[in-house]
Amino acid sequence: MKKPSIFCLLTTLGFLGVSSFAHALGGGNQGPNQPIPPPVPTLTVNTSADAVNTLDGKCSLREAIQQINECAVGNIIGFAPSVTLITLSSSLPSITKDLTIYGPSVTIEGDDTFQLMNINAPSKTVTIDGLTMKKGKSANMGGAIEVNAGVFNLRNSTLTSNFATGIGGGLVVNGNTKLVIENSTIDNNTANSGSGGGVAYLSTDQASSITNSTISSNKSRANAGGLFSGGTGVLNLFNVTITKNTADFDQDGAGDGGGISNVSNLKIKHSIVADNFDLSPGATVLNCLNSGTMTSLGYNLENVADCGFTQSTDKSNVPDTKIDPVLQNNGGVTMTHALFAGSSAIDSGGDCLDANGGSLTVDQRGVSRFNTCDIGAFELNTCGDGKVDTSPVEGCDDGNTADSDGCSAACVVESGFDCTPDANGKSVCATISPTGTTSGSGSGSSSTTSGSGTGSGGDGGGGCSLSSVNQVAGQWPVVAIAIASLGSAMIFRRRAK
Repeated sequence: MKKPSIFCLLTTLGFLGVSSFAHALGGGNQGPNQPIPPPVPTLTVNTSADAVNTLDGKCSLREAIQQINECAVGNIIGFAPSVTLITLSSSLPSITKDLTIYGPSVTIEGDDTFQLMNINAPSKTVTIDGLTMKKGKSANMGGAIEVNAGVFNLRNSTLTSNFATGIGGGLVVNGNTKLVIENSTIDNNTANSGSGGGVAYLSTDQASSITNSTISSNKSRANAGGLFSGGTGVLNLFNVTITKNTADFDQDGAGDGGGISNVSNLKIKHSIVADNFDLSPGATVLNCLNSGTMTSLGYNLENVADCGFTQSTDKSNVPDTKIDPVLQNNGGVTMTHALFAGSSAIDSGGDCLDANGGSLTVDQRGVSRFNTCDIGAFELNTCGDGKVDTSPVEGCDDGNTADSDGCSAACVVESGFDCTPDANGKSVCATISPTGTTSGSGSGSSSTTSGSGTGSGGDGGGGCSLSSVNQVAGQWPVVAIAIASLGSAMIFRRRAK
């Protein structure tokens, strides 16, 4: 039996100590709808180099994953602020343990010759949060990522410009994997001979979901330029925008369903499937090809009528959906398709609940949603709609664009007034009393801030084992020194024997 390395022992001690210390500072469970602070990394990647060199005092992403696979606890990888782009020389080590990789805003790039990441972690949970993964290529499936077991979470991330010779140009999900995609964009990926230019979902899991996300401008030679739903599992879509994807890109007549092809069980709500393409000669199945069970749960929008959106709250055959055709930076950490004024998606999303039945309070970018949300991943916020927006920031919104009523035509609180939100979020403004006292608006932004949580890990030195101990340097130096001393004592004791 292989003995645990000194690194693993130190990582375990450091992780347990850091976890206890964070909990003591109030880092325990968060209440509903509370901001979730960034995870505290137990390993900090402090070099952009893609190398394994235990003597250089640096921690590469490749080394960090190798160490996590070796150890049992403390499985959170973060990045030093100086690390924003990592160009890989080959596929990363296959992930087999519980692991969170947290950017934010870090790009992992291949050279169009190998798959970027493979996950084979039965009964484990792997989370990718805040990464852009691009220029991966698989000779079979999953150009950027292939998942074969466990739970896989993709959050606040982008899969772009990846290529699979078979299926799943950006992502393929196999086995009994539970898939959760949130606040992410999958765009410009290619399935060269199979289906699912963006995503191929082949799992048997019964509760997978994609929420507040965009699948755009992907292409396949066969069916499903955007999303292929196969296997025997259930995939749920909530507030997803699927647009500008292309099936049968070689125009040989052997592919349909530019947006979606479903042969299993797909449930869809609050989503846009519009303006997708099928390049087969005489094509009539532009958005959705369904040979399984595709169920509309209502509040969906498409420009033609091939998705089976027949609920009373669905909107089909809307020729001009007024969706911005350009995928671009509209705020947040991932790109989105904005809604133009007058879009049928605006205020047509009904109750706006997420995959767990909870209120979906923000869109893909983190912009506030309100009682009747917009359909799709993007929420259009405008002054005068009775919703106090966060992007762009409004000081108030009383449902009109008149001046001299406390909330100006530009949604700014006017001098001498105080504005507070009612139960529906609409501003109610009143003059300030002569004493100068006010009741407080309650609509200002929260003063709570979250720390970066990533630390530098001693940017420029330390290696993986040291960064796991020192990633809270400056916050907990005494514990770091104690753990390092314990490690040294263990080493000397072993040598003495």
